[in-house]
Amino acid sequence: LGAWRPDPQPKFQAENVPGLTPGVPAAVVHGVLSEQECTELIAGFPSGGQGYMPGQRVAELYRDRQVKSRSLVDDELLAKVLQERLKDFLPQQLDGGRLHAVNPNFRFVHYETGGRHATHIDGREPVMPRWDEAAKGWVQSRLTMQIYLNSHG
Repeated sequence: LGAWRPDPQPKFQAENVPGLTPGVPAAVVHGVLSEQECTELIAGFPSGGQGYMPGQRVAELYRDRQVKSRSLVDDELLAKVLQERLKDFLPQQLDGGRLHAVNPNFRFVHYETGGRHATHIDGREPVMPRWDEAAKGWVQSRLTMQIYLNSHG
């Protein structure tokens, strides 16, 4: 990414997601990334190579998804930026664990008009918790952060 939006950041507002089981942390937070940041992230999506999966292969593996492509990207800086900007919205404790960090392993999914991703429950990463010296404890994902980089197909 060429440039992150400089601090101070705007004040973000969260909208709770209605209809969820009480205690399930879910909110919609607008404006976390600027339009320029989103445009640059989209422009940087891999179009091949390790971690890239064309839509046809995604459909073969996951029958509930209709997408143009999916890319797996490891980005420590993006994870740190998101954690800092969303710190007021991330639960510090959940499901018997405490917040350590935003996972730097991102899945960028490119949808075209009419694309879909059916309701599902994400698995935990890694499947079995791993010991992390920096966290001084066992680490495993508990939440999914979904970020829309544009508002059209």
